[in-house]
Amino acid sequence: MTSMFWAAPLAFLLLPAQEAYIVSTLAWMVMFITYMPTLIYYQRSPLWSLALPAIGTLYLGMTWTSALRYWRGERACWKDRRYESNTNN
Repeated sequence: MTSMFWAAPLAFLLLPAQEAYIVSTLAWMVMFITYMPTLIYYQRSPLWSLALPAIGTLYLGMTWTSALRYWRGERACWKDRRYESNTNN
């Protein structure tokens, strides 16, 4: 997920070739176009599409944290209430 969201901006900044600029710009345009329906639905500015790499990285981190907690046996906790699983593992 990080490579998907960070490849375009990093290639644009780090690679000197003209082809890298073109491919990076096209990748950003595709991300922008596919994210626009969500932004329109929630009545947000199109500039939020520039935050997609950070948003994707945050989402990935939260997913990994959730998986690690699950593997450690920690179940859902919200407002200091624990919600244990009903299944026996």
